[in-house]
Amino acid sequence: MKSARDELRPAMIKTYVDANALIAAFRSDHPAADEALEILGDPDRAFVASAYLRLETLRKPIFYRRETEIAFMETYFAMVSVWVPTDDALVIRALDLAAQRDLGAMDALHAAAALQSGADVFVTLERPTKPLFTWAQHDLHSSNKKYRAMIRFLRLLTDKAGAEDSPQRAQRRRFTTEATEGTEKRKRGE
Repeated sequence: MKSARDELRPAMIKTYVDANALIAAFRSDHPAADEALEILGDPDRAFVASAYLRLETLRKPIFYRRETEIAFMETYFAMVSVWVPTDDALVIRALDLAAQRDLGAMDALHAAAALQSGADVFVTLERPTKPLFTWAQHDLHSSNKKYRAMIRFLRLLTDKAGAEDSPQRAQRRRFTTEATEGTEKRKRGE
């Protein structure tokens, strides 16, 4: 039996989106919000995620009952093609990365999940001086030929400011509206 990973179209770009990029896509106050949302709406991407990403992005919206943000994140997670299993091997790999690259615990878990899944791209808003960005330059680059595209995304996301009335803002509104409507339907039992 084939896994979801095996059934992806060959042209699909396996993309692990860091929590900060997902949060920026939801909020419109970050300069890279439009670009992050554009990545989420790219039909040529197969998204990769882990339970750790759900934990990091949903804990506060659930605690503060921010239904629109919850719906946005759940809509993204429903689009994920490959879920990286959370097991001891992943945690051991994350610990090794954290110790070697001075990554924070959650960043190390995301990095390990991206590596384990064979992600082509790791999208983050971390600054180039941060350990997670440095990890992406060294470790992911050495194991992945599509690295140059990833670095362009990283630079675009960390350096470019979004326009006020862009098509991406309209796309974010559509994405958020669809997410909110889906949550309301689930509550009504439809």
